[in-house]
Amino acid sequence: MNSNYTAAEKVLLSSYEISKEKVEFSAEELTVKCWEKFPNDFALKGFENFPNSNAVLLHLMNKNGALLKNGWISKKKAKIYKITDTGLS
Repeated sequence: MNSNYTAAEKVLLSSYEISKEKVEFSAEELTVKCWEKFPNDFALKGFENFPNSNAVLLHLMNKNGALLKNGWISKKKAKIYKITDTGLS
């Protein structure tokens, strides 16, 4: 996988992978998927065998971040998200 993607783009790519199987997904599901696809970016520092939820939540909760600002992901309810049509394209 191209390492030139930004962290937000990596979260989007992980969201896309989940969206192949289900429409909505939890923050926890996305955290695990990000860690599986990009372990160097989304693992706990010093504990590479564990995902770092803060690294993912930072992108989901930042209203000025690329995911929300560009309309790539929408929040459906508490800790439940959906990739948008814009995010799919």
